[in-house]
Amino acid sequence: MKTLLGVLSFLLTFAVTRGIDAREIAHRSLPATVLIEALDAHGQPLALGSGFFVSATQLVTNYHVVTGASSLRLKVTDSKEQITIETVSRLDERNDLVIIECPTDHPVFLPLATTEPVIGESVYVIGNPKGLEGTFSNGLVSSIRKDGELSLIQISAPISPGSSGGAVLNSAGEVLGVAVASLIDGQNLNFAIPVQCVTSLLGKPPLELRLSQIPSKESGRFGERLLNGVQIVGQVITIDAFQKRNMEQYNWDPSRQRIPCTYEFRIKNTLNKTVTDVRYIIINLQKDGEPLDFCNGEVIGAIPPGLAKHMSEKWYQYPNQTFAIRVIDFKTQ
Repeated sequence: MKTLLGVLSFLLTFAVTRGIDAREIAHRSLPATVLIEALDAHGQPLALGSGFFVSATQLVTNYHVVTGASSLRLKVTDSKEQITIETVSRLDERNDLVIIECPTDHPVFLPLATTEPVIGESVYVIGNPKGLEGTFSNGLVSSIRKDGELSLIQISAPISPGSSGGAVLNSAGEVLGVAVASLIDGQNLNFAIPVQCVTSLLGKPPLELRLSQIPSKESGRFGERLLNGVQIVGQVITIDAFQKRNMEQYNWDPSRQRIPCTYEFRIKNTLNKTVTDVRYIIINLQKDGEPLDFCNGEVIGAIPPGLAKHMSEKWYQYPNQTFAIRVIDFKTQ
């Protein structure tokens, strides 16, 4: 009887140690998660991503989230705290990882796992799809892929571009890997970069590299950036008869005043999966690239594989302006 009670006590202790309720994992982990907004030289958004603290001052995210940016705006989940970053301390282009040093201490950070993942194991992904802070989803380890000496963790949990760089956690709330959404041969595949890569990178000597010095990464070991799978095509500005009549009635001078107009463009899905919740931004720019104004938009409904959605956005044209339309984030089905 004592032996049986001892075994039951051991099993209960092991379960409590290794397994935590999903709600508790979310409660502990969300405060260590950040929304990353990559900004161009004029402070305009390029893309969204995620990251997480691994120590009081060190933050992990994907290499591709920060490339092409001049600065990063970090927003801590469920907090008003915002941090502006212009440098990274460590980078690993091959494994799509960077370490960011934050100027102030953060009280909550995530423990790193020391065990190997197994197929069928439950995992949890914390990220920021569509810029929605602190989204918590679950899935399974669906495959362990070998790439030379290193294993890649393929997971079933959905990862949008805005969730790339987020933590993939095991049932003990430990970081198993870093989420990365990739486009390989037209397929949206969700990987976790093994935590061993993070541990190895943290052990390297720090450097002080400005974001503007980091080479762009459009493709590599994990395939093409998923964000490239949804594209803006056929951009034109039109002024309809009603708008022209208004201009004539109010003596609009297009060389000095902004003109009401319509931005016409198509959003094309080149992936082999349906995309939804596509977010984009229209930026009005001076000839020197300095921003004048912007507006955000979102596609209502889904865009099937290989098809495009015609968009018509009423906005303004400024004197001597140029403009840019960028896809910021989307979800795949």
